[in-house]
Amino acid sequence: MPKTTYVNVELKTNTGDITVNSDLSFNSAKANTDTGDISWKANVNESIEFGTDTGDIRVSDITAKSITASGDTGSMTIKNTNLSGKFKFDNDTGYIVVDNCQIGSIEGSTTTGGMSFKRTTLTGDLNAHCSTGDVKFISFDAANIDVGTSTGDITGSLKTGKIFTANTSTGKVSVPTSSGSGYAKLTYAPTKAFNFSTFASRFRQR
Repeated sequence: MPKTTYVNVELKTNTGDITVNSDLSFNSAKANTDTGDISWKANVNESIEFGTDTGDIRVSDITAKSITASGDTGSMTIKNTNLSGKFKFDNDTGYIVVDNCQIGSIEGSTTTGGMSFKRTTLTGDLNAHCSTGDVKFISFDAANIDVGTSTGDITGSLKTGKIFTANTSTGKVSVPTSSGSGYAKLTYAPTKAFNFSTFASRFRQR
């Protein structure tokens, strides 16, 4: 395809990868594959929808309004991306990574697989939960945070203070003494005998 801006694009394969480079741009886009990876580097004015049965989804260095991603088996990575709206994900088995992004809000869930939010700021809320896996934060911030894991730990650092609450089925609850305009609600079950005072020292404001 020649270098230009296209109104809409819909890409689909049964077996094979989908790769869209940065020399293209679209008004809206959809990309789906049954077996294969999706690699996306093209700017989109409105929404992007991704879907895979077996394969990874990798998005980097783009601007768009929103991204919706669904997968059965495979990781999802959003890096160096600016979204004015929402990143929404639904993944059965695979890790979620959001790195160095500016996003309106994030909402999603995984069944088996952790989540990592690094060097990213949300103007709105984070609402993310996984059944099995850890949730990690590195220099992250959002207006409000609601995260949970049934089997796993939640650790990391935030850019600004939050009013913390934590719920667990195993162990004591001890969260950082902090203040702020937003809240951080944490629900999880540690993978081993775990004193939540240790968690409090690891989950800190930076």
